[in-house]
Amino acid sequence: MSWQDQLNSGSERVLPWFGFKKVHAERSWTIAGKLPPEHGWYRFNASGGRTTELLDPSMQPLDPAWGEGQKKLKGYLVGDRFISDAVRVDPDPARLIDQTIPVYCVEPGLERFARGGELLRLFLSDTGPLLVASELLL
Repeated sequence: MSWQDQLNSGSERVLPWFGFKKVHAERSWTIAGKLPPEHGWYRFNASGGRTTELLDPSMQPLDPAWGEGQKKLKGYLVGDRFISDAVRVDPDPARLIDQTIPVYCVEPGLERFARGGELLRLFLSDTGPLLVASELLL
């Protein structure tokens, strides 16, 4: 098999989409064609090339293997914002936006204000924003 054959052979993958023309995993692909209808997990034809296309516009379950090796943080999810355990938050509500980070893809059913015995797993992209929140039992 030549390198051209490897580039052209596609593999179906469930990847998170955050509203841009790219999807990311261990590498990035530019989306050719239609974009998904909203932020979430979708099936893409992720080939060895630089482009991918959406295979199914319906939402898919979160891929538990996605984000392995990514930086993980502990903290609280407040609506669609993340507050890290490592920061001291000023109680002034006007400063909340300055002290938190947006989360673009929240797992369905995730409690938005509870902490208890849960760990929020959030991943940083190369551009900085937190992208995915899911809960793991300690």
